[in-house]
Amino acid sequence: MIFELSETEKAESLFEGWKDTLICSCLQKVMGKVYVADPGSPVSAMAVGGLLHFLRECRTRSWSWGSRRDF
Repeated sequence: MIFELSETEKAESLFEGWKDTLICSCLQKVMGKVYVADPGSPVSAMAVGGLLHFLRECRTRSWSWGSRRDF
């Protein structure tokens, strides 16, 4: 199950080093949302803003942008 993360600071370490404005906006709750499978201890997160989304998973350092998938 996927949950909207209300405490976005829990996902900040997953996006560490990413300088994208959309990710910063989602983490700061300005624009967009952050979704996770485990809100208590997220190991992966998805930042969504409009049509763009960024996926981050800490174990493999994989990412996705838009509809492109590099897993």
